Amino acid sequence: MTSLYHDTTAFGLYLGFASFTLFMFAAFSPRLGAIGFATILAGIYALILHDGTRPDWYIPFALAAGCLWYGMWQWLAFKWFPHREDLDLFFDVNQALSKKLLSHAWPLIHHADKSTDFVDAARLRSVFAANLQQLKGRVHQELAAGESSEQLLRLQAYVQVAESISEQTRLMHFTPGGGFQKHYARWLADIDGVTRTIADSLARLKLDRPKALLPEIDFLSLRQVQVDGQYDHEIALASGYIDKLELIYLAIRSLDDYRPQCDEIRRKVGHHLSLGLSLRFGLHKIFSQFSWQSSFFRHATRGALSLTVGFILVRLFHLEFGFWTLMTSLLVLRPTMAMTWPRLLHRLAGTIGGLMTVALMLHLNMPHWLLPVCFCLAAIIFFHTSARNYGVAVFCVTVYVFMGFALMGKGRLFYCPDLKIPC
Repeated sequence: MTSLYHDTTAFGLYLGFASFTLFMFAAFSPRLGAIGFATILAGIYALILHDGTRPDWYIPFALAAGCLWYGMWQWLAFKWFPHREDLDLFFDVNQALSKKLLSHAWPLIHHADKSTDFVDAARLRSVFAANLQQLKGRVHQELAAGESSEQLLRLQAYVQVAESISEQTRLMHFTPGGGFQKHYARWLADIDGVTRTIADSLARLKLDRPKALLPEIDFLSLRQVQVDGQYDHEIALASGYIDKLELIYLAIRSLDDYRPQCDEIRRKVGHHLSLGLSLRFGLHKIFSQFSWQSSFFRHATRGALSLTVGFILVRLFHLEFGFWTLMTSLLVLRPTMAMTWPRLLHRLAGTIGGLMTVALMLHLNMPHWLLPVCFCLAAIIFFHTSARNYGVAVFCVTVYVFMGFALMGKGRLFYCPDLKIPC
């Protein structure tokens, strides 16, 4: 392996073949795709850290030990707090859906500005759709990886219910006129109260006890109103609003009646996995993707070419720290160009912003005690924003890396007042 590493062409071809194979793991399941991606990432870290002064096995061993250490804590976290990330996404979806429902009740008893209400409704719909899509992706990934539990299957059922509730809210636009609000003020207040009750129940919804916080509501009494021929059209719209409200109420209650047959589902999943692990099925699934029409094949080809060409260029031009370009290529590259381009822009903006911040620190000769503070703060913000805002995450990791170099004594970023020199 040592002789292969020093042969630029041979190792470049090996890197391309290995990375293409690992990228193609995503064709089996998202979980295997994540494992393949992490393996390539660990390999690039080995290239970055290799300096020829240690045995060839030392860096891979250290990286493997770090992966095992991280995996142990992940396992303990999952053991003690199962589906914690799923429940956090579930909470976010409920909050967004509750706010969306409340926005439709606002015009019932308040003076409404249709243009402002439309913008607010569109914004809340966008937030809800993003949160729900993230939860759907998470549930799909876990089911595709062969996981099955009653809570996971309840989440799958909830996704369908949430989509149904969202569809009903889209049909709840009702803006009564001033005369109607004055004449039917009590009725509209009752409708608004019921809406707020359901929205509050949604915001505090429990996956295992969906009806616990949902009181009994008499929709028949809510519909009883003295009809005035002057307002027939608006009364009909208000009745339609109540109908949608009752459908939402029944959809929430239906979650409590969901009893997934976990044993039967596990049996089917187990049969699927045993079939998936067979050599024939695996080869068929991989080779069926060897077509430019396959997104997995296109992504794997782009990734392998990017890493191979990058490795050869770094070697040919003897670029110091050049293997970091391979890391950047791996992290920026997405399955489609439409996803890759915004990520590339975020990467550039975050990196430039981080470098400017470090340069400012150098210029101002910041006190040495700020070094661990900046290091910890950058790490915390990075992990908090890595899944939400890639540009901010890149900015933080850039600062974090330079702080790490300084902590190891490889940088002169801060001023030591006792020594009167940068340190």
